[in-house]
Amino acid sequence: MNVPKMHSQHYSKEENEASASIYSLIFLDINMPGMNGWDFIDAYDHLSEEVRANNSVVMLTTSYNPDDKSRAEKNSNIYRFLSKPLTIEAVLDIISEAFVAQ
Repeated sequence: MNVPKMHSQHYSKEENEASASIYSLIFLDINMPGMNGWDFIDAYDHLSEEVRANNSVVMLTTSYNPDDKSRAEKNSNIYRFLSKPLTIEAVLDIISEAFVAQ
């Protein structure tokens, strides 16, 4: 799976164009060390539309915080907001939906 480069301005035009042509499904945990899921989304929101258009972000959480869910639903760059653990069926459904939508 291809993960977009968060600091795309440091890469050549060709590298950025190549990453923009690949479709990616990103599973993002809210509670990551260092850069949490919200920090990632804040940085991701600043990527070019060309790069973001070829990606779907699925945000994952073990928390049932309604504020997190509301915040995720308001961000057009978050494709789905799901609670962990994920089942195989849920992952397959997400993959099917995301790639059919593309």
